[in-house]
Amino acid sequence: MQEALPVHGAVLWIRQTRWRVERARRDKDVVRLDVVNRTRRVTFLAPFDRPVPVAAAKRARWTRPQHALARLAGLLARTGSSRSVFAPVDANLEIFPYQLEPVLAVLSGARRVLIADEVGLGKTIQAGLILAELQRRHDALRALVVPSAVRTQWRDELWQRFLIDAFPADAGSIDRLARSGPRSDDPWRRPGVWLASLDYLKQPHVRAALPSLPWDLLILDEAHGVCGDSARYAAAADLARRSRRVVLLTATPHSGDEARFARLLDLGGLPSAPDALVVFRRTRRELALPVTRRVRWQRVRLSLDEARLFDVLTAFERTVLQAAGEPRRNAALLLLSVFRKRALSTAGALLASLERRLCWLEHVEGPREPDWRQGHLDFQDRSDDVSAEEELSLVADLGLAPDHERSWLRRLRDLARAASRQESKVAHVLSLVRRSAEPVAIFTEFRDSLSVLRERTLPIRSTVVLHGGMRPEEQQQQLASFLDGSASLLLATDVASQGLNLQSRCRWIINFELPWNPVRIEQRAGRVDRIGQRRRVHVTLLVAGHDAETGVLARLARRTLSAQQSFGEDILRATAPDERLLPAHVLAGAPLEPLQPPSRTISICRSWSRQAQAIARHVRRKRALARRWRAPAKSDGTCWTTTSRLPMLRALTGRSVVLVFSVPLIDRSGGVVERRIVALRVDDRLATVLKNRRVLDVARQTAARVTAARARRLRSIRRDEAGRASTRERAIADVLAADRHREELQTGLFDHRAARAAERVARIRGGVRQDLQEQLRAFEDFVLVEVGRPVLDLVFGSWL
Repeated sequence: MQEALPVHGAVLWIRQTRWRVERARRDKDVVRLDVVNRTRRVTFLAPFDRPVPVAAAKRARWTRPQHALARLAGLLARTGSSRSVFAPVDANLEIFPYQLEPVLAVLSGARRVLIADEVGLGKTIQAGLILAELQRRHDALRALVVPSAVRTQWRDELWQRFLIDAFPADAGSIDRLARSGPRSDDPWRRPGVWLASLDYLKQPHVRAALPSLPWDLLILDEAHGVCGDSARYAAAADLARRSRRVVLLTATPHSGDEARFARLLDLGGLPSAPDALVVFRRTRRELALPVTRRVRWQRVRLSLDEARLFDVLTAFERTVLQAAGEPRRNAALLLLSVFRKRALSTAGALLASLERRLCWLEHVEGPREPDWRQGHLDFQDRSDDVSAEEELSLVADLGLAPDHERSWLRRLRDLARAASRQESKVAHVLSLVRRSAEPVAIFTEFRDSLSVLRERTLPIRSTVVLHGGMRPEEQQQQLASFLDGSASLLLATDVASQGLNLQSRCRWIINFELPWNPVRIEQRAGRVDRIGQRRRVHVTLLVAGHDAETGVLARLARRTLSAQQSFGEDILRATAPDERLLPAHVLAGAPLEPLQPPSRTISICRSWSRQAQAIARHVRRKRALARRWRAPAKSDGTCWTTTSRLPMLRALTGRSVVLVFSVPLIDRSGGVVERRIVALRVDDRLATVLKNRRVLDVARQTAARVTAARARRLRSIRRDEAGRASTRERAIADVLAADRHREELQTGLFDHRAARAAERVARIRGGVRQDLQEQLRAFEDFVLVEVGRPVLDLVFGSWL
């Protein structure tokens, strides 16, 4: 066994044939390895010592010329400057130049990056490239990915595209890892890529259990969705401040709400360090990508029962607004918007809400809450069931006398039951799917409408459903059935409008109703209108033939779809009105303020555009070379061949011998910073060169001397990087030491809990300071780049 023995920064290489492992023992977290030979005994203590196994020196072996050229191509494909990007070389995807810009920004020192490209331009791929490149450079990378909906899809994408194995982080997984490891081991401290939902991470006991250790990378998908004033934003902000790099993904950074937009821009900012947000925004028009979407508006004629229901609902809205007055206006608008949205979907969805309101009115004086008001776990997804907004509205005081309101609601309930017997929109959908065998995804906002559609479509199509009330395993199973062709109809709520990739199976989207947030139409269409879609995309919007939907809502949707959803040159433009103002506009006719640009000026980053194009060309050449050599990149010893069957190479080298060395540039910790290829020509016979150790040693020294200038240049570059990183580490350490432990503690006479809590806080702060000092020492090793031992990989000669 050949080992490298670090002795105060030095490396002692020991020949394989003289040493053997006598004993290996483990004491808690320390591994003792005793290595002996005839005269010496050496002991390694891990993790303090880092023995590095290396292959034994072997004699050069002959190989075919084609094999040697292929191996040379493989070496060239995976070597180059540390400022270049190598993750795309082995990635299973087509690379576009704009997708490399965020990676270059992160490698150049940007801590916070916002990727706000238009839907379907590969934000997940860009985040995966950042993750893959950082993992290639840092063996012990700790990364946290917070997906928006389906975690399994993120895990599959990372594995299929980049061979990154991500671990799901939930209560069960963390418990299993804790039980399987040493007693003092904290699973959260282990290196790797973790996938965790924000609804799990926001729980107080989970946040308290996270170690005071920075994440190397945090990826937050659909970042705009967590920027409300809520516990989810507090958890996301806490995680972002405790991370060395933060990547935010969203296609709709600004939807009209200035407060949410400001929180997005400030997410994860460090107060004591320069920490500007680098924003990328690209559209299909800007990238000159083909726009192949076709949008069809289809007006659905309502039945007499449905028309009567809408007429009575409109009269009820006027009555409620008049009775509510100014004090209860907001509560009334909230409830009426719930009723109107559900009525525009299906009568069955409205009927469910009417029953809930009546149930509350009838039990408002009683001791028992209705079933739908029972508490939910905080980490459950209720986005398409009874939302928190609806729960508040259904128990609001509208100013109407209870008997009067119950009379109205019972009348509406009877009309909704009559209308539900013949749903015009459902019948129209059935006629559409009957006329075509094309796979189709139908989106609706409410799970009650989803149930109605499923019941009616099952007899004519193989149907799967996807909604927020399903477990992740169930969602993945249903999605897999659709993608593999077992089902041709996907019924989904908006839980599936973010993050899903359906372009390989589907190109037709049906919007069952018009969302009151028109941006959702774009998000739904983006599930199929994505990179990789090779056919024309069709988007169908169903509109009820009544002023309730063909009026304000249709105008808003048309304006959003026809608007250029782009940032402009210098500022970020809003593309949709504030959703909080829509109920008053739709129900009460209140004027809607015109769209205004955000108050905060945001510059769109274009600094790496030209460099990304150059690197994209470089990556294409590297990938072409990599395809020549499909074996593992690890060297398997020196190979030699003759140039007699390589006329071009023989013409360049003549009667000389060419030695191809791989020269590593390593830092003081032993990590490889770069690997350079050096070719040297020796005017001698091939057989003489292969047998003459002195010639090879001189050539090896020459290769190291040629590479020394690059090592000096890297020391200068990395010195600047280490300075910026040290400032960042100190700022994160300040956050870790103070963020969750600001309260003052006062000890009691008989209760020592406060004293124990103070000791725990002191230990945490001490651990943070110790981790900071270790990281600062690692930056010193980071700067000291030296030339490693050149490895002879290939020898080309014209004769023996």
